[in-house]
Amino acid sequence: MHGVQLLISDAHVGLKAARKAVFPGIPWQRCHLAQNAQSYVTRRSKKREVGAVIRGILTAPDATTAQQLLVQAT
Repeated sequence: MHGVQLLISDAHVGLKAARKAVFPGIPWQRCHLAQNAQSYVTRRSKKREVGAVIRGILTAPDATTAQQLLVQAT
């Protein structure tokens, strides 16, 4: 594989080790990130709102828009 810019996988120990061995400099994102992040939201009433913010960032059309949405959310 050539030109890999981002790896997405679950956090399985074997996959993480393989990623570090084969693609040490490539950024990694855990799949199901929005659902995993929502599990840390303690107020049930806020889960939907947090999920919407995260999905907006992850589906932004470009990095600049994603960064702007992230700044707005914090």
